[in-house]
This record gives sequence, structure tokens and C-alpha cells, in this order.
Amino acid sequence: MIQTTANVIATVERYVAENDYHYISAPVSNQNISTEFVNTSSNPLPQTVDFYKFDEPNNLWRNIKDGSGNLNTSFETQFVVGRGYAYANSNAPFTKSFTGVLNYANQMLILDRTGSPANNGWNLVGNPFPSTLAANTSADAINNFLSDNAIALDDLYEAIYFYDGSDYVSVNHASASTFINPTKGFFVKAALNGALLEFNTEIRKHAASNPNKNNINISRFSIGITGPQSDFNETMIAFIDGATKGLDPGFDAQKLKGSSNIALFSILVDDDGGDYAIQSLPSVLGQQAIKLGLDAAQVGIYEFSVEQIENLQNATIILEDKTENVFVNLNVNPSYSFSISLPGSFEDRFVLHFGNIITGDEEFSEEETNITIITDGNEIVLQNVSNEKEEGFFEIYNLAGQLLDKRKINVEANSRYSVQTVYRAGMYLVSFRTESRVFTQKVFLK
Repeated sequence: MIQTTANVIATVERYVAENDYHYISAPVSNQNISTEFVNTSSNPLPQTVDFYKFDEPNNLWRNIKDGSGNLNTSFETQFVVGRGYAYANSNAPFTKSFTGVLNYANQMLILDRTGSPANNGWNLVGNPFPSTLAANTSADAINNFLSDNAIALDDLYEAIYFYDGSDYVSVNHASASTFINPTKGFFVKAALNGALLEFNTEIRKHAASNPNKNNINISRFSIGITGPQSDFNETMIAFIDGATKGLDPGFDAQKLKGSSNIALFSILVDDDGGDYAIQSLPSVLGQQAIKLGLDAAQVGIYEFSVEQIENLQNATIILEDKTENVFVNLNVNPSYSFSISLPGSFEDRFVLHFGNIITGDEEFSEEETNITIITDGNEIVLQNVSNEKEEGFFEIYNLAGQLLDKRKINVEANSRYSVQTVYRAGMYLVSFRTESRVFTQKVFLK
């Protein structure tokens, strides 16, 4: 609900379906913590309920209970507007109510950045309004939370970090349109101590809370990984006109790691030493290698999986496992399993290879589609129908995504180039990469 009138008293309900920690914030002023969220009338406090705030100077969680389970008397008695809290109740599912005067005007919150340089600046904040908020430019090109707070947020972490119950999901301008739910809490990282975080009324929206895809100028690729105990993690690569191979604040975002078991991230092409949840790159790369990093705390079988391919129909995407010397064509086989016998951090094992990245809204003339790929028995034939010679790399993959052959070839103008194969009958993927295009075709060899 979007309203512009002062002194409107209402009740906003938050339904919590899972017995886990949920980040919450108050859409009303003067919301008491007791008794709706934690009954503090007697000691010890209920064992079934936990209620935390995040203490940035000490980089730790502060419970409303002390070490004996009694009330922590230094804890505030009311929700601070704009601050987020972590709430868990073992009696879930349940519905909790925020009752009071609805927040209707611009809200501001002073951020902290003190403590240890390695972890400082993290602040748990929350939506102070009873409406959804536009988070990024895909949700609203002008009025959105991240644009309003670009100066207040750390350039390396210019993003919103939602907790999904096991880890943090990063959202920035490279992400699909995202809206922040009423009563929703999330982490941000301050640029400096005393930075002013703004919740402007212009970013309030009548919008669905689920992301939708309304920005065709961004191409996105998300890859996930599942560990031996079903722990899951993912990272995203985006291709955007005007992006660079280095840091692009608001479009690149380092990772906030919330799981002790697993973390998947990428490393900037122009490496700055950071682990990135989101990396944005120029739309046209030619052939580009992007290193993936993996923190794996468990021994066993891990599996990569393609989670999203958006506006990348003209790209060839290869996952390389340098340890096993395996190349997996993710266009053909969207998963790859491997084993880890010694836990650790792996930053030199996995590489994503992208062919020529072309966004989905680009158009091509007939003259540009000048290579066709056909088969004749066990022979693969590349036909060049243009008046110019084409130079590039010929590659053939089996359906398991393994690279079987790679060679540099020249296809003369208005001519054919034949490759004799010795592979058994079946389906294969053939690609021909020039400096400007990648031609791919599934073929059947007899």
C-alpha cells in the first residue's frame, strides 16, 4: 500500500512459513518488540524465540537474550525504523503483526563503518514502508534504492544482500528487476562511517515482489553448484553495453558469504583480488575466459548446473575443469559433476569460456550469416557463401560437452571446407569461431 497521509494507523501482517531466521523490519513507527515478537515480561525469555540485531562495530549478532537466557537490558524495546532484525520462532508457521502509524514520508538511517577493516561496514537494514520498493534500474530506471544510495554504499559491494535461509543472494543493477517486500530486511555495506542511507517515497511501487525480466539490453548467465550435503550456491555473469573488464560499481558486486560449507564466485577479468557474486562485462568480448572460484568445505561429489541463460542465444559457453582436463559445453550439457577429496578454496581450477557475446536485441543482416555447417556421412562441411575469406577456429564436441577436436582453419570465399572425422555415429555439436561471430550447429554423423 502506498499512502501519503500522516497519522494513519494500520496493521501489517508478516507470515513466516519456515522455522528459520528471517530478516524483518517495521513498516510502522513505535512498534514494540514485546509482546508480539518476544514476550519480555518474565525471565528467562522463551526458548522458542530468537531476536537479533547486527552489531557492526564488533561484527557480530546481538541477541535480545543475555548469556543466561534473560532479557538483555541494553537491547532496544522498539523497532528502529529502517533497521533490520533477524527473527526465528520454532513454533512456525505463524503470522506476526506490525501495528501503529504507517511510515509515509522519506526515511533515513545512519550507517556504521567501524571495527576490523576486513569485515567492517555491514549494516542490517529494512524496508520502512508498507509497500514494495524498486531495488534497481531494471525495476525503475530513475527512482530506485540502489541509485539513490550509490554514494552511501561501498563501491565493491554496491548491491543489496538478501538472506534466503542458507546464504546471501546479491542484487544490483545487472540483476533482473527486483522489488523489496514490505517488512523485508537485508544487508548493505557502508562506504564510510556515518553514511546516510535514504528510503525515498518515490521508490515505493505497486509491483510484484518476484523479479521479472523487463530489461532486454542485459544478457545474464547464472551458474550454480550443489555440494555433497545438498548445499547450493551460485554466481552470475552479465554482459552490458558500456561495462568494463574491471570494477563497475553498481554492476559488479563482491560476494557476502553466508554458508560455511560452500561458496561459488567469479574473479574479475581485470583481477582486483576480490570474490564476486555478480560480474558485468562488455556485450561483445570475442573469446573471453572468466575464472570461477569455489570454497568447498566438504569431501565428496559436487555438481555445476546452469541456472539462467538470458539473451545469450548467440553465445557458446564452455566450462573448463583444468584439474580433470575436461571441457563441458553448457549449451549442450547444462551440468557437470566432479569430486573433491581435500576441502579448500579453488581459484585456478574452473574457467568459463564465452564465445562472442551478442545481446538478444541485436539484429543481423543475411550477409552476416555467411557460414553454414552440414554433414555428409562422417564428413563435416563448412560452406562460406560470402565473397570474403573466413578465418577462425573449428571445434567439435560430443553431447557430454567434451571437446574432441579444435583447429584453426580458413574457408575461402564462396567455397567449402571439409573435415573428415573418425567418431562413431551420433549427434555432435560443431562451432566455427571467427573474430566477430560464432557459428554453431548440431550435426549427426553416420
